[in-house]
Amino acid sequence: YMLYEIQDYTDSTDVKLPSFKKKRYSSEMNLNIAGSKTLSVSVANNEDFNLDQTLFLRINGDLNKNLRIEAQLSDSQSPITPEGNSRELSNLDQIYMKLFGKNFEIAFGDLELKFEDTQFINYAPQFEGLRASWYGRNKFSGALAVSTGKNYSVEFFAQEAKQGPYYLQVDGSINVMIIPGSEEVFLNGIKIYRGSDYTIDYSEGSISFTQKHFITSSTHIASLFQYSDENYRNNLYLNSSDIHLFGPVSFRNHIIISNDDENNPLLEVFSDSDLDSLETGGDSEIFGVGIFLVEAGEGSYEYNDDGYFYYAETDTTGNYNIHFENVGSGNGSYNVSESGDYFVFAGESLGSYEPVKRLYSPEKLANYDFSLDFKSDYFSAETEGIFSTYDKNSFSEKDDDDNIGYAFYTGIKLTPNLDFVNPELNVFYRKLSENLETFAELNDRKINYELPTLPDTTETDEISGKLSLNVNELWQPSIIYSNKNARQIATQKYLSFNSKLKQMIYSPMLNYRFVQLNQYFDKYNAAKQSIIHDVSSSYKVKLIEFKNSGYYR
Repeated sequence: YMLYEIQDYTDSTDVKLPSFKKKRYSSEMNLNIAGSKTLSVSVANNEDFNLDQTLFLRINGDLNKNLRIEAQLSDSQSPITPEGNSRELSNLDQIYMKLFGKNFEIAFGDLELKFEDTQFINYAPQFEGLRASWYGRNKFSGALAVSTGKNYSVEFFAQEAKQGPYYLQVDGSINVMIIPGSEEVFLNGIKIYRGSDYTIDYSEGSISFTQKHFITSSTHIASLFQYSDENYRNNLYLNSSDIHLFGPVSFRNHIIISNDDENNPLLEVFSDSDLDSLETGGDSEIFGVGIFLVEAGEGSYEYNDDGYFYYAETDTTGNYNIHFENVGSGNGSYNVSESGDYFVFAGESLGSYEPVKRLYSPEKLANYDFSLDFKSDYFSAETEGIFSTYDKNSFSEKDDDDNIGYAFYTGIKLTPNLDFVNPELNVFYRKLSENLETFAELNDRKINYELPTLPDTTETDEISGKLSLNVNELWQPSIIYSNKNARQIATQKYLSFNSKLKQMIYSPMLNYRFVQLNQYFDKYNAAKQSIIHDVSSSYKVKLIEFKNSGYYR
């Protein structure tokens, strides 16, 4: 920074040059600001021209000695109208700002908060809101947010030789908006990855598999994802802490509370009769009145003496507007006309539609997870419990006797260091109660694929153990045993042997997997046994790789 003296102008030829006084100001601020702005014009026959824009702005750097900033603003979906427009920050693609130091951070905008290394709540929700964290010997994080999506999972079998698209349906609805980056996709129990294994269209909720995978009718597809739910504004409350009590003992907790704001429905305003239906409907599927009486000539349907509605072909007679809901084939009295423009009466229980309106209930789901850990160099023990509350209809007190569930886990791990052979032994017991609802997936997807999936709301006891070795980084064998008992449904016993042999000079990399499944179905007094052999090998020479695989069940 410079200071200088201003001298008055004179006629003298002997003008002295200004004498500068230099003064330095100390500042620790060091910011980097970068970005881009693009404009595009498109013109087509018989259409007005379109003007679109994108914006990307990033700021990072030091505000002072122990305070840094990171911020990003991106907007790539904002068309410019001829009269101009003004957009709220919440409508932009991504807003993110974080102030942080050595032991703390405060962030707001489009964020996520990861819950990791737990048994019941490994979850990474994405949201818009405020997050605050403290990092030291003890760690604390919390967030207040408006959630951008809800959790959902689907499983289905593919169609023969069809690589895609496959639609991720939510309650039978397609064209679901998937939250970008929230999906996990499993092919026959194996997790695959976006780009190399599949592509996804987030706007329509569809996935397609690359030629890397040959899809058949026996291919099992499973996906976990978050989708945009536009029925209610969803409020999200998050908390996580890791407290070192003494020595190797620590206490951890994770809390997620997700509430649909019943006072802020996004798609419609409920009438008094709609609210009465929601209050008395409990957890069942709820329908409201779909018949609306209007002035003659303003409606699309008329009512006749035979007791049904018919389409008014003229604009001067119709005095009803009707909302028809698909209730399933054979459950309704109306069908769509051949032209697809209106509905026609088909007869009682001969159609798929009824003059009703589906009412979506606000939900409340909360998970409270607590654990106590002991960790040393060669031995660790963990005890963890989770308590859940799930109300499928917060408007109603009916059917609330099944809202509460819980789960319990205790396990030990031994990891002695034997140099040449590095063994690892894991043994645990887990109990799941009835009506447990969690944000995270609780079971291993590979085992779920090989065993029939048990209902989440079933009381289950499970004891499992795993012994694995690592012999000088060349051979990695492991044995897994699991005994799972779902009360009054089934007992499952799972035994697997896995062997991975590293490629050497003259021998290929070789993987072998043996699985034996024993299932006893209490309800049917029946038993079933399955045996699986899974072999794969590969040999790589510079840029060339040879692969082979075989699967027998």
